Amino acid sequence: MLDEKPLFLAEFDSDMAYVDMAQNLARNFCTLCGLDEDESTNYSTSVRELIINAIKHGNKLDSKRRIKVEFYQTKNEVRTFVQDEGEERFNSDNYFTATEENALSNHGRGLIFVELYTPGWTYEWMNPGNRFKIYREKSQASLLPNES
Repeated sequence: MLDEKPLFLAEFDSDMAYVDMAQNLARNFCTLCGLDEDESTNYSTSVRELIINAIKHGNKLDSKRRIKVEFYQTKNEVRTFVQDEGEERFNSDNYFTATEENALSNHGRGLIFVELYTPGWTYEWMNPGNRFKIYREKSQASLLPNES
């Protein structure tokens, strides 16, 4: 079971300048939690894509709106929530699978990467705000405390 409070919490304005920093935090968190280098890179790429989607689609590039990223760990998994303050609910009809025709498109690739690197992602409408959850099973023990 997850603790009520995340092990790490990052909150920042909807500005692309924070995307790399948040991805690096996610990568380091995963490594310390026991994921190997490839798993940490893939997981942090999912976090990055969810943050970009939250900034662009959820918060509509409004720098007054915030992004919240919560990092948790249990004995068996790493779990992350990415939430925006958007007023429009995520529309799963806009989510599509990669095809030869759209593979190089500038739109819609974010959730394809999320599905590829962290299958089983979920979504919840917070009214307002979209909250996405990703997780990954751990193969090694954590170097961080609070492993429940």
